[in-house]
Amino acid sequence: MNTQRQAPRRAPDSLLHRQLDRALTAQRPVAIAVVRRLRRQAPDATPEELLRLAERWYRGAAMSAGGGVGAAAAIPGVGTAVGAAIAGVEILGFLELSALYALVVAEIHGEPVHNPERGRTLVMAIMLGDQGKRLIQDFLLRRGAGGLINTAFWGELVAQAIPEVFVGELSRKLRDVFVQRFAGRQIGGAIGKLVPFGIGAAIGALGNATLAAEVIRNSRGAFGPPPVGFVGEIGDAALARADAEADERSIRRAVERAEREQRQLLRDRERAERKAIGRKERRPRRRRKSDDGPAAPTAD
Repeated sequence: MNTQRQAPRRAPDSLLHRQLDRALTAQRPVAIAVVRRLRRQAPDATPEELLRLAERWYRGAAMSAGGGVGAAAAIPGVGTAVGAAIAGVEILGFLELSALYALVVAEIHGEPVHNPERGRTLVMAIMLGDQGKRLIQDFLLRRGAGGLINTAFWGELVAQAIPEVFVGELSRKLRDVFVQRFAGRQIGGAIGKLVPFGIGAAIGALGNATLAAEVIRNSRGAFGPPPVGFVGEIGDAALARADAEADERSIRRAVERAEREQRQLLRDRERAERKAIGRKERRPRRRRKSDDGPAAPTAD
């Protein structure tokens, strides 16, 4: 008889968990593009100043999304069921925005996140704040990796230092807590956004502004003060190279557009010439009348 105990099989993820995973998965190229755009808007900004610009962008986008749901509830004919569906989409949209903001902050701090699973772990920990920090520390202590806790800021720990073998398990533990805490708060906020007469718009905007402010505050504690300069894909050299490549693409597109227009002009001219030739060939030949008139009949 085999008495060896088998490891319990992990239950398959629920639909909520899968939706949450998708919402919290931001792509690093998008985060790099956001930081570069902010740098182009403020070319003389320091990393500290750029972080403030990123915070302003994130807070404004979150308020716009929350207010939009409340405004939709005020539209005549939009029922509670439709409004609830819109609010559900907005919740996932806020999570996607927060995930992107977390990667933007990591890029500015010179701690890029390459692994999507690591990125989800980072954004959940940031949104959980001190609770997320404690969960990470307890997890590492139980795995015999307590030495990593000496890292100055836990955002760097999640973004870079934690071994890949631990990231998946840590992400699932954070997700269970995250669903219980954050989803409940968002659902309560979504109900408030469904209040009609424009009141829901104010509730939605203010609610998302409060959540965004909490995420911003937690991200500051996770990464600490920003570096003195920009490095990596958002550094000066990379930005200049990206701008040069963008200029080259613009020139190439302009040349291709001019060539397409020239080819189109040639096709139009050939088509016009063929039509003119066809009309000339189809035109009936007119008989010329004799100047002497009709021939006189001959005598027998």
